Amino acid sequence: MLQSINAADLRSILKTLAPVALKGSADFGTVLIDTQEGAAYSRDAELSIKVLSGALRYTKPDTAGQVFVNAKKLAAVVSALSGAVELSTPTEKLLRLKAGRSKFELPVFDPATAQVRMEKIEGVGHSFPLKDFQSLLAFPLEAADTHNNAYAAVKVSSKDENLYASGTDGHRLALSARPAEAIIGLDVLIPTRAARAVRELDGERISIAEDETTIYFSTGDAGARIAAKKLVEKFPDHRKYIPAAIKAEIKIHEAKEALDALRHVGTCLDDDKRVELHFGEGSVLFKTAGDGRAEESVPSDTVIPDPVFDEPLEFKVALDHRFLTDFFQHATGPVRIAGNSDSEPVLFKSGNLQMLVAPIRW
Repeated sequence: MLQSINAADLRSILKTLAPVALKGSADFGTVLIDTQEGAAYSRDAELSIKVLSGALRYTKPDTAGQVFVNAKKLAAVVSALSGAVELSTPTEKLLRLKAGRSKFELPVFDPATAQVRMEKIEGVGHSFPLKDFQSLLAFPLEAADTHNNAYAAVKVSSKDENLYASGTDGHRLALSARPAEAIIGLDVLIPTRAARAVRELDGERISIAEDETTIYFSTGDAGARIAAKKLVEKFPDHRKYIPAAIKAEIKIHEAKEALDALRHVGTCLDDDKRVELHFGEGSVLFKTAGDGRAEESVPSDTVIPDPVFDEPLEFKVALDHRFLTDFFQHATGPVRIAGNSDSEPVLFKSGNLQMLVAPIRW
């Protein structure tokens, strides 16, 4: 008999394993419960996840073993349970889950076919507060996590006691930064699937280690482990795309005002999802034209050219509505928008966030 485990805790374990176990593949949609170690595993060719829980151990050491079950069936059963759940293996081919008057039995596969043990995942390297690290990944991950993206990864590096993360889909470059404790030489390329899995973890801190082929993440002795196969692709150097000189720059007073405007004008988007931005005196105009027309102005201040000494410069550019919406959903407070022409990348800045986005041709 296994120790009793709360159904909510069991659901939390499956949620952590979901990026691998529940990704939809019949070959890899499985979970291995190791009742000796007190852990649950799931693995495919690119990503491995392990969750430690003392409640997964057998109470009698001589009955310890491995239980290999279909993840989707297990998740479906666990979603219907509440309160304390008792797990047992009445035969070598069945896993029994019992909660109150409910009882379910699932077929057990041969654990020898699983091969999901993760021997090297205990490595410890750089350590950070987990919530801060998840926040760092959030905005760049949206840019990187797109279909058929050649750069399906988030680059994380350290410099001057700060952590920097960047992600791109070839049309926009999303950057974020967070202050960090003293760190030396961190420079990793995290595959988007692994970054999504890290975003789902619970805990206080996360440790990152690597070897020649794998990146490892750990949330502590009683937490989760993730191992991700390293990518061989080179990541673009974002610094060479940021304009050295700026001809036009404005500052929007509050990001939420721009987000509201984008939601309003988004009701009249055309097929290429373009939004026109027109810099004006005292405001920036958001404008769309598709199935109807919509426009809304947002208060702003002119930064460049100098509003006192220089002649005003007419500046307009067409950008992707989704890219703008993604940025302003993460941004808070004032936002600076800078550009040189309607054919060159436009730079957005807000606090620790930046986005460089290619324009849509007129």
